[in-house]
Amino acid sequence: MEKIRDAIVGDLRKEFTEFKAEVRGQLEGMQKQLDGFRIAIETMNKRMDSMEQRISRVEARLDETNKRIDTLTLDMNRKKSPHESFLNLLHKFIPINFCELHATCVSTST
Repeated sequence: MEKIRDAIVGDLRKEFTEFKAEVRGQLEGMQKQLDGFRIAIETMNKRMDSMEQRISRVEARLDETNKRIDTLTLDMNRKKSPHESFLNLLHKFIPINFCELHATCVSTST
């Protein structure tokens, strides 16, 4: 009877050892996969950081360009012809939008 019990326990130990080795191998494989995911995530984070820096530089350049446009617009407004200044002064006293008046004349004449 004891020989049967020893044989069964021996088989169970052998199966358990094989099972343990199989689980260990699977865990090592999963660890490699996790390491791969970690590396992929780190790479994506670096790319995102790089893209954010590039976007910040583009935004800064856009701000500079907008400032230059504003400066040029102010300069152009200061250098208007005397006729435009006269029309602006006239417009203060006679509040008529000449563009609207012209559009009305054009639209009624067609």
